[in-house]
Amino acid sequence: MSANHPRQTLWASIMLTALTVLLAGAAAAEVPQVINYQGRLLDDLGYLVADGDYQITFNIWNYYSGGALLWSSGAQIVPVEDGLFSYELGSAVPLPHALFTDTVRWLGISVSGDPEIEPRTRLITVPYAYQALRADTAAYAESGAGGGGDITAVYAGDGLTGGGETGDVTLGVEFAGSGAATTVSRSDHEHDAAYVNESQTNSVTSTMITDGTIEFGDIAQNGATTDQVMKWNGSAWAAADDETGGGDGIIADSIGDSLANYFDTAKVVDTIQGVLTTGGYLTGNQTITLSGDVTGFGATAIATTIADGAVQESDLDITNTGSTGQVLTKAAGDQFTWADDQTGTGGSSFWSVTDSVLYTNDYWGMARGGAGNILYGDSTHTMVNLGIACTTGTSGETYHSITIGGGRANLAADRYATVSGGGFNKAEGRYSTVGGGVSNKASGDWSVVSGGSNSEAQATYSFVGGGFSDTASGSTSAVVGGSRNTAAGMYSLVGAGRENSATGAYSTVGAGIYDTARGHYASVFSGFHNIAGDEVDDTATFVGGGYENAALGKYCTVSGGYGDTAYYWYSTVCGGERNMAHSYHSSVGGGEGNRAMGTWSTIAGGDRNHTGMFYSVVAGGTENNADANAASILGGVKNMADATQSVILGGENDTIEPTGSYSVVYGRNVYCDQPYRVIFFRGETHGRLGLNRDDNDGIDYPVHVGVSLGGNGGGAYLSAGGAWTNGSSREFKENFKPMNGQDVLGRIDRLPMGAWEYKGTGERHIWPCAEDFHEQFDVGTITKEGIRDVKYLAAGDVAGVALIGVQELYRMTQALEAKTQEIDELRSEIAQLRGMVESALASQGKATPGSGQLASRR
Repeated sequence: MSANHPRQTLWASIMLTALTVLLAGAAAAEVPQVINYQGRLLDDLGYLVADGDYQITFNIWNYYSGGALLWSSGAQIVPVEDGLFSYELGSAVPLPHALFTDTVRWLGISVSGDPEIEPRTRLITVPYAYQALRADTAAYAESGAGGGGDITAVYAGDGLTGGGETGDVTLGVEFAGSGAATTVSRSDHEHDAAYVNESQTNSVTSTMITDGTIEFGDIAQNGATTDQVMKWNGSAWAAADDETGGGDGIIADSIGDSLANYFDTAKVVDTIQGVLTTGGYLTGNQTITLSGDVTGFGATAIATTIADGAVQESDLDITNTGSTGQVLTKAAGDQFTWADDQTGTGGSSFWSVTDSVLYTNDYWGMARGGAGNILYGDSTHTMVNLGIACTTGTSGETYHSITIGGGRANLAADRYATVSGGGFNKAEGRYSTVGGGVSNKASGDWSVVSGGSNSEAQATYSFVGGGFSDTASGSTSAVVGGSRNTAAGMYSLVGAGRENSATGAYSTVGAGIYDTARGHYASVFSGFHNIAGDEVDDTATFVGGGYENAALGKYCTVSGGYGDTAYYWYSTVCGGERNMAHSYHSSVGGGEGNRAMGTWSTIAGGDRNHTGMFYSVVAGGTENNADANAASILGGVKNMADATQSVILGGENDTIEPTGSYSVVYGRNVYCDQPYRVIFFRGETHGRLGLNRDDNDGIDYPVHVGVSLGGNGGGAYLSAGGAWTNGSSREFKENFKPMNGQDVLGRIDRLPMGAWEYKGTGERHIWPCAEDFHEQFDVGTITKEGIRDVKYLAAGDVAGVALIGVQELYRMTQALEAKTQEIDELRSEIAQLRGMVESALASQGKATPGSGQLASRR
C-alpha cells in the first residue's frame, strides 16, 4: 500500500449507540439507528497519515473472511485528523432492521479503493445494550414493565394493510373479491356454494372421506335380509346370500343337489354328521373323506361318526400340508398345525451336530435359557443372546443380526449391534459395538466402546477405547482412554488423560489434564489446563504442553511453558513463563513476562521485555522496550529504542528517541535523539573499542584496530584526545627503499595542488588527488586484481613525501648557509686588507684611494 493509501491500525474502538429499533422506556428518548465507529489510520511505515479527507467504505458481513455482504455504506468521504477518524454507520445508507438478528457480524473497511483491511473487526455489544433483550420478549411488553413509551413503528404483516413509522397508523384486513368488507366474514361471500350443508345432495366425494370414519350406522339396509352380504352383480353392488357359511348359503340349501359340483371326484361321505346335518359349514383345516356317488343324498343318509382312537396313521393324508420331520402341534385357538420337531427326533429339528459342532438348521436365534433374556425380532434372522437378563432387539421392531456374547443386563437394540460382555452395557446404534466393561453405551450408528466404564460413543463412527466416563459425541470422533474426556468435534480425538475436551472439527488432545482444543484443526499435545482455540474459528492452533497456556488466534502456537498466550494469527510462544505474543506473526522465544505486541515483532527471551510496533525485536535482557518499526535491542537492562530502524546493542538505561532513526547505541545511560548516529559508551568515561584485537594485545585506547604482531602494519588507534595514530615501528616494516630528495622535490613540483570540495557536502579541503599522487609516487594498496588502488590516499603517504621534501630542502639550505659563511669570511678578509692598505698609504703621506676606486677594484 502506498504512502497515500493509509491503512487501519490493529486496534479500533467501536461504540454502538444503537443495534436495532427498540421500544424506548418512559424516560428514554428515541434510540438512534446508527452505529458510531472510530479508528486510526497509519501508512505503510506505521506513521500517522496526513490530515485530510479520505474515501472510506464500510461493509458488514456475516463471516470473518468471505461470506455474504449484508450492508455497505458505499464510498464515503471521512475527515481524518491526527490519524483519527469517526463515522456513523447507517447515516448515509440506513441499516436494515433485520441486520443484527444474528449475533455474529463482521465489519470490513477499505480505504481509497484498496482491498479490505485484514482481518475484519467483529461487532460486539456494549453493556447496556443487553437491556434491549427485553424488547424481544412479548411477556415483558404485556407486563408494562418497559414503561409507557411511544411505539416507533407498526408494520403490516401477511393479510394486513396500512402501518407506518410516524403519526397515527391504521391497520386493515386485506380481502379478496368485492363487496362490503365490514367483517372478517365478508357479506358478499356465498357460503352455500363453497361449503356442504345438512341434507344437501351430491356433496360428499371419496376424497373427502377419511379411512375408518364411515360406521355401520351410516349404511342403510338397501333391501338386504338376514345373513345377506353386499355383492357385486356385474353392474352394481346389491344385497345377496352369503356363500361362505355365515347364513343359509348355497351349501345348506342345495347340499343334496349340488355338493358334487364343489368336489373334483364324486364320492360318498364316510362321516359328515356334525358338520353339515345341523346347517353348519366347513371351517378351518377339516378333512372330509368322500366315497361313492353323493348326488341327491339327504341329511339322514350320513350317520357314521369317527370314534376316539379310530383314526390310524394310514388314514391321514399329509402330502399337501406337512413336510418330512414335522409334527402336528397345537396352534392358536382350537386349531392344529404342522411344525418342526423341537425335540430333535425328526429330520428337520432346530439343531444338528456335524463334526462335534452344534448348528441351527435355520435362521433362528440362540439364547441362554432360564436366564431372563429377551429377544425381540423375527424367526427368519439370526440373533444370539447368551447373557443373563440381557435384551436383543427392540420391542415392535424386526431388527436382526444382533449379538450379546455374555454378561449381565446388557442391551443390543438395533440391527447388527453387538455387546461382547460386561454388565449394563448398551449397543443402541446400527452396527454399534460394546466390547465389555460396565455401563458403557454405543448409541451412534457404527459406534464402538471397547471397554471401561460409564463411557459413551454417541455419534456415527465414534469410538471410545476404554477408561472412565469418556464421551465421543462428534461424528467419527475418538477417545482412546483416560477419565472424563470428551471428543465432541467432527473427526476429533482425545488420546488419554483426564477431563480433556476436543470440541472443534478435526481437533486433538493427546493427553494431560483439563486441556481443551476448541478450534477447528486445533491441537493440545499434553499438559495441564491448556487451551487451543477460544472459539471454533481459531483454526489450526497448537499447544505442545505445559501449564495454563493458551493459543487463541488462527494458526498460532504455544510450545510449552507456564501461563503463555499466543493471541493473534500466526503468533508463537516457544516457552517460558507468562509470555504473550499479542499481534499478528509476533513471537516470543522464552523467558518470563515478555510481551510481543507489534505485528511481526519478536522477543527471543529475557524478562519483562516489550516490542510494540512492526518488525521490532528484543533479543534478551530485562525490561527492554523496542517500540518503533524495525527497532532492535540485543540485550541489556532498561533500554528503550523508540526510533524507526534504530539499534541498541546492549548496556543499561540507553535511550534512542523517536527522532533518532537508523542510529546505533551501546553503553550505559547513552542518549541519542538524532538520526544516523553511532554512539558507544558514556561521554564522561571513555570505553574501549577493539577491531581485530583483544585484551591480550592490549585495547588501551577508545578505538584500537589491527593486531600488534605486525602482520598488517601493527594497526592504529584513536587516542583519548581524539588523535588518529597509525602503527609505524620498524618491526612492522620490510622492503625498505631509499628516496632521492631532489627527485621527490621535482615530483612535488609536478604534483597538481589546489582547494576542492567533496561532492554534495560543501566541505572544502587542500589535498592532492589520489590519481595524481599515485602517478608520481606509486604508493598505496594492491587490489584483488593485482593493481594499485588509485582512488584512495593514505595521509601517511602525503606526510612522508612532504618530509622527504623538507629533508632535501634542509640539505640545500645547509649548503647555501655554508657558501654564505664562506663569502662572509672573504668579505671580512677584504675589509682587513683594505684597512691595512689605507694605513700604509697614510704613513707615506699619500692620499687614500676613494671608495669608488676600491669598489671598482673589487
